[in-house]
Amino acid sequence: MSTFYFYSIGIAILSAVAYVFQTWHKLYIVSPIPSILFLILIVPFRSQSSRWYLVRGRVTEAMKIMSTIASTNENHLPSGVLLSLDEEVEVEAEEKTEALTWTYKNKPLENKDAVGGSIIDVLRSPVTRISLILMVVINFFCDVVYYGLSMNMVNLDTNLHMNVALNMVAEISAYELTAV
Repeated sequence: MSTFYFYSIGIAILSAVAYVFQTWHKLYIVSPIPSILFLILIVPFRSQSSRWYLVRGRVTEAMKIMSTIASTNENHLPSGVLLSLDEEVEVEAEEKTEALTWTYKNKPLENKDAVGGSIIDVLRSPVTRISLILMVVINFFCDVVYYGLSMNMVNLDTNLHMNVALNMVAEISAYELTAV
């Protein structure tokens, strides 16, 4: 639900920026500045998560990410700790009773082939096919109502920028009520 708050706050900020830059030419030039700043300041320092690598069978990269995280936290990974896929993990009975220590098969650390899926796999199952169709139809009608209300703000006799900002504030309170 928290992503909805960011969307509403972003639209409210955009309406304030549009109030300052009245013509669409200026707004068109100014509006991508936050995205450009994000690309310059954040993207070079991001990396994939170790879970993402493990799901795709890329164990080596996952271990590198885990050791990078540990060194960033001024720690180190204990010796003998390996990230492993579920099917590679065995728990021995006597160790399970002591401290639930995980042991690993004596295999070298290597990347595996990831099991993938596609939209065709979703459409093959009748349950997921019906769920997908229902989600698309419900989302379509919700969007029609939402954008119908948003687009009709032009017909109100007050400031358009203020209407958009107030609509977003109302949405935030609606999200809070929905969460409750």
